[in-house]
Amino acid sequence: MEKESGKYTSRGKGDSTIYTQLYPFEGLLNYTSGIIHHVRIDGLEPETKYFYKCGDNSIPAMSEEHVFETLPLPGPNAYPRRIAIIGDLGLTSNSSTTIDHVIANDPSMILMVGDLTYANQYLTTGGKGAPCYSCAFPDAPIRETYQPRWDGWGRFMEPLISSSPMMVIEGNHEIEPQVSGITFKSYLSRYAVPSEESGSNSNFYYSFDAGGIHFVMLGAYVDYNSTGAQYSWLKKDLYQVDRAKTPWLVAAWHPPWYNSYSSHYQEFECMRQEMEALLYQYRVDIVFSGHVHAYERMNRVFNYTLDPCGPRLHNSW
Repeated sequence: MEKESGKYTSRGKGDSTIYTQLYPFEGLLNYTSGIIHHVRIDGLEPETKYFYKCGDNSIPAMSEEHVFETLPLPGPNAYPRRIAIIGDLGLTSNSSTTIDHVIANDPSMILMVGDLTYANQYLTTGGKGAPCYSCAFPDAPIRETYQPRWDGWGRFMEPLISSSPMMVIEGNHEIEPQVSGITFKSYLSRYAVPSEESGSNSNFYYSFDAGGIHFVMLGAYVDYNSTGAQYSWLKKDLYQVDRAKTPWLVAAWHPPWYNSYSSHYQEFECMRQEMEALLYQYRVDIVFSGHVHAYERMNRVFNYTLDPCGPRLHNSW
């Protein structure tokens, strides 16, 4: 990685991992990912363009050259030039239109507020989605996901996220339950977030600065009760915000607390009751969410516990 195109004198090393998505039932297919690499690069200068390639030049197996520009340091007079907010993207013709529009506007960073690939709407046995999985497949032992969708989505997003940093938070379509109660395996394996750097002990919630903005990314599908770890972390994180350094305080999570769409109405009222007062207390300026795309006139089946603020069961998608 260097400041000048075609001249590379430094090299960054990181970690490699693979993951499996297991469905040990007759007729269902297991999946093992390709090698996923995570490389942390330190010492970058703010507001500077860097050119880089990915791969192993000893084979040789290197990518094409990419370029990105680092964000400004925290401060009241420096901000990302343009921020793209995207949610519920998937991999359709509409996704292509959206990403073409984002690329044309050359954002400094992307905020992805959940539901990335919709891999859990595609069957490995045919590739066709089902608006109501439990209705269409009442005898299915588990909700299968089509993991190659993640690979295709990564290739689809490469022209954008190879040059603009993307900060992500999980949505309900990232849950992807498999055997032994394992969830979120694809999401957690593929995306690294600054959880440790922000004092969080979980990749499901974290914070970061971008110029004069402090972003708080919250997890709606893990414990959000006022007695839990996420709430404790959030309270500490908000207390430490220096509004003289980051005047803007922005929060994001996947499902909105307020919406009038019947299928999601008050779906996360309990999270609102637990956390909303804290966000008001620390004067959060803006909240971004996804999840509700009411133009989809599909039949959805939701299962709730008798206690509306008890343990949550997720929708049948």
